[in-house]
Amino acid sequence: MMPIPNCAPQGQPELKFPVEWDFRIIVLSEKLESAIADLQSVFCRFGTPCPVRKREASKQGKYQALEAKMMMPDRATLDAISRELAAVNGVKMIL
Repeated sequence: MMPIPNCAPQGQPELKFPVEWDFRIIVLSEKLESAIADLQSVFCRFGTPCPVRKREASKQGKYQALEAKMMMPDRATLDAISRELAAVNGVKMIL
């Protein structure tokens, strides 16, 4: 996974840290329960227990969207957590 760029799109402000970040995570439905546990483990390793909430499932039920909000102290932490979340078994995409 590539790091989130430092530049903001034209007309939008750059991120100012600390910032509350809303992770959107897409996982395979068949791996949902283990993925949720592993995702929560990642957040806990970074010092903040973070509830992972279920959102909508895909039309055919193959994928499940999840959401987690966490305060990010700096870009390095945001990038590190994003990489670890993307490595969780069953995770298809981090938005």
